[in-house]
Amino acid sequence: MTVSVRVSNGAIASSFHRREEAMLTHPKVGDYVTNTCRRCNKLVRSRLTLRNVELARTRLVVPDVLVDVCPECGHMISIAPEALPQLREAGCWK
Repeated sequence: MTVSVRVSNGAIASSFHRREEAMLTHPKVGDYVTNTCRRCNKLVRSRLTLRNVELARTRLVVPDVLVDVCPECGHMISIAPEALPQLREAGCWK
């Protein structure tokens, strides 16, 4: 965004302002997230851990995938978005 300002001597000075953007952090092992467990049907504060994930309709098992695990029942709630390229790479070999 450019802002033009007229200075006292009649000249036009331009200044550039950069819009501040929110800094996004990438999830790490041990981070806590709030999610709903489908097995428990509860809102839980779950922890991100590394687990082996078996791809559906195949015998492929991808090791060390960052997943969200329910502290109540141990069910894998979700897979972190940062782990999707890892799963795609493993799935392209089938």
